[in-house]
Amino acid sequence: MTDSFHDIDVEASDALPSAFAALAADLKDRVIPLQNESGKDWKEIRMELWLDSGRIIAFPAQNPYTDRIDVAGCTVHCTAFEEAIEELSDDDFDAEMNKMQEETAGLITKTVGPLLDCPIAIYDADGERVS
Repeated sequence: MTDSFHDIDVEASDALPSAFAALAADLKDRVIPLQNESGKDWKEIRMELWLDSGRIIAFPAQNPYTDRIDVAGCTVHCTAFEEAIEELSDDDFDAEMNKMQEETAGLITKTVGPLLDCPIAIYDADGERVS
């Protein structure tokens, strides 16, 4: 990622609501204005859940998504996700990962959605829509 991405680091998952509020503020106050100034058309904030590395990445995107057009974005990094995933057995991995993604998407919808005046689309690391 470029210098135009801000990182928000949290250790525990109970800190995610405040991290997502900070992410929404950064999107609204810095990222969206930079994107608008660039002249590169965008339709939504795309949020990608890369939970195995503890990252939630947010950036302006086209819909349908074909190429990255963002000039800035924001990342939340949560150490608790990495630790939880490292402890999963192969048998439990898919079910637990889906559960974590759905819970995280729900929290994003609840905390970030009301703070932005634009659509949010949430995807997993494989590009599949989560919410």
